Amino acid sequence: MCEFFYSAIDEQIFKEENEFATILRESFPNLKTWNLTRVEWRTIRRLLGKPRRCSQLFFQEERNYLEDKRAKIRSVYEGSYLNDPSIDLKDLPAKLPRPMVVGNRVYARIRTPYDGIYSGLIDAVIPKGFRIIFEKQDIPPTLVSDTEILLDGSSELLSITYFIEQANSKLPSGVRPFVAAVRDSSRTYLVRDELVSRNLERGGPLNGVNDERLHARNAEMVGNFPLKFLVNLVKLTKLIEIKKALVRQLNEMNAEAEMHNMTSDKYSTEFQGKYAKLIIDLEHINQNIDINMNGIQDHTMYFSSDMQNAKPEAVRKVCYQQAGRFVEHCNQGLNVENVHALTLIQALTAVLLQVRTMGTQKISACDLQSLADVINDIRNTIDSRNMAFFQDYVEVHLKQFHTIMLESGALSGATVTTSNSRK
Repeated sequence: MCEFFYSAIDEQIFKEENEFATILRESFPNLKTWNLTRVEWRTIRRLLGKPRRCSQLFFQEERNYLEDKRAKIRSVYEGSYLNDPSIDLKDLPAKLPRPMVVGNRVYARIRTPYDGIYSGLIDAVIPKGFRIIFEKQDIPPTLVSDTEILLDGSSELLSITYFIEQANSKLPSGVRPFVAAVRDSSRTYLVRDELVSRNLERGGPLNGVNDERLHARNAEMVGNFPLKFLVNLVKLTKLIEIKKALVRQLNEMNAEAEMHNMTSDKYSTEFQGKYAKLIIDLEHINQNIDINMNGIQDHTMYFSSDMQNAKPEAVRKVCYQQAGRFVEHCNQGLNVENVHALTLIQALTAVLLQVRTMGTQKISACDLQSLADVINDIRNTIDSRNMAFFQDYVEVHLKQFHTIMLESGALSGATVTTSNSRK
């Protein structure tokens, strides 16, 4: 029954070129014919090596490979691949279907309370799935994985470059990474791609737009917005309306108090009690507004494309990734094989990109601290015999940049206050 049921996220994976054809094309790029003699075919089989046999381990590895591809496609949809330079998109299909949204009619594969495929509507978007309201009345709304949902109708296919450019557009132009990570059949694999895929140390104020503090992994989505964010927004709107009414009452009572003050120096107990209650209500309203404002600000980075919301750690990782592409491109003709030297060049190039980004906008103490952390990491990799050169030709100039930022007023007010307090 479900033999040809391919979810939107799986369809392009299963329909792409099979692994054997890919290996054959990469191993024998000049092979232009499919008609081979038995001797030629035996030679090719011998060069390819012994084929893998069907086993439990083999099937488990294939399942893990499929799950890895699914995770990469989700990261492309979410734009979270920008936060992890180790994600390689070369093995993904060239085109992906447009993500499904609330209101789409779909067919979902469920197992309880009935086992089968049933039609319904998407009611909410959650991580790795959707909440489906089924047309069959006796099936309750169910959370279904995105790998078991098929869109009713044809899916619009878009180039993977489109999704990457959408994610890159949320970053400042100075730190937008190359789209060279997409698989390209005409581009040969380079061993030095490991420079780009090398992981950075995790940490910092935030780990990008998918940080646990910004939105929980299991948080429900409504209309592609986190449910917690919408709740905070609705509460804040209602609190503001209540505060407006209280402020109007306060203005009226202040006017009444001025009139009393013109005729008498004393206020009635009833008036004082009413005025005190109004002040206490305003204080409580302000406290609740602060709480909901903080909740909304936690989600700001999830939506905004403003550079001030792009956290230093995310900018640092994108600069490191872009520097890797620069080094890879420039080294194609030089063929430098010293990995330590290439890594050092990549790190210093990333510092230049990070400084260029910081010089185009208001920066904070977190930005300067992130830059200082990068310099410390590089210093730890420098040989003691070269430490003096590093201090003279790198650290001195970065300290000058730090001083210029402080004197030119490029730092935000909060940063200047913090710097002065530390002094």
